[in-house]
Amino acid sequence: MAQDEMLLFHGRNRIRYGYARWGYTRGGGSIFHAGADVEGLDDTIIRMPGYGLGAERHAISGTVVTARRVAQSTGNPTWEWGWYVCVKLDAGQTPDAVNYLYFCHNAKNFVVVGQRVKTGDALAVMGNTGNAALASPPYAHCHFEVRATSTGKGLDPTQYMGFENAVGTYGAAEEEESEMEQPLSPNNITIQIGPASSGDRAALKKQAQSLGLGCSEGPVDSSGNALVYIGPTSAGDQRIVLTKAAELGLGYGIYTPPAQTPEKPDEPAGDDIEALRAELEASKAEAQALRNSLASVTAERDTALQQAREAGEKAEAATERAEHAEAKIKAACAALEGACA
Repeated sequence: MAQDEMLLFHGRNRIRYGYARWGYTRGGGSIFHAGADVEGLDDTIIRMPGYGLGAERHAISGTVVTARRVAQSTGNPTWEWGWYVCVKLDAGQTPDAVNYLYFCHNAKNFVVVGQRVKTGDALAVMGNTGNAALASPPYAHCHFEVRATSTGKGLDPTQYMGFENAVGTYGAAEEEESEMEQPLSPNNITIQIGPASSGDRAALKKQAQSLGLGCSEGPVDSSGNALVYIGPTSAGDQRIVLTKAAELGLGYGIYTPPAQTPEKPDEPAGDDIEALRAELEASKAEAQALRNSLASVTAERDTALQQAREAGEKAEAATERAEHAEAKIKAACAALEGACA
């Protein structure tokens, strides 16, 4: 592994300000800063670093013992770190007293407690969570701290950073990224990789778990190979997954689920057809009987309506005759009264 690949970030690493250094670098030299604030200029992925300077630098390994964010409301001062990861180093790898590495202010953690990590593994995304968000102006970086014990004082991180504890830019700029490392889409997608052997599938699954991504496999063919599906992946996660696939020499692409074919309804058996026909005929007969009944009721209704109309007409005629007779009687009475006078 190249020396630049054993730094906190691939490519250029920068300590921007004097107060970002480790030591009594704040408050005019009166306030101790327990770690170093390092920026990745070419990459935002925080990685497990190596140990040593120059040609003496070598890979190290450990186990994730903490990966979390502490709420400020708890009163625990660790809230200042925001999202952070703590790795406990395996014993006997370095000559100093350091046993714990802290990576803080992350935008997102990739690893989980209990996970084994080694130099170059992706741990988190550089961010400005915790009290880093209160800086003026805030800027994304990794507060990197090393300790002998989990509750001890921050020690000099120089050997683990891989460069001086001084303002400056360290490491070489990354070369133009290969096409394989470019994301397939700016949107969240599921990546299809393979066919892959059982060993390659295990490596891809481990990679997906470290990123917090879903991972599934297709059917295993006669050669023991199967397709692997990872996602949904963001553009940043795609770069990491595709780089791993390229390292394994596997093909990849955007997974598109097959179109769903509507299921045909079950065709009835012969006996069922006869039963359905009999049911249909019975339904037709019942419908005809109802139509006949309706016609009979309708005819009775029409007859009753006609009779009612005729009775009404007769009543009107009788009323007119009675009124005419009453008028004649009144006229006759009036004539009689005139004759008597």
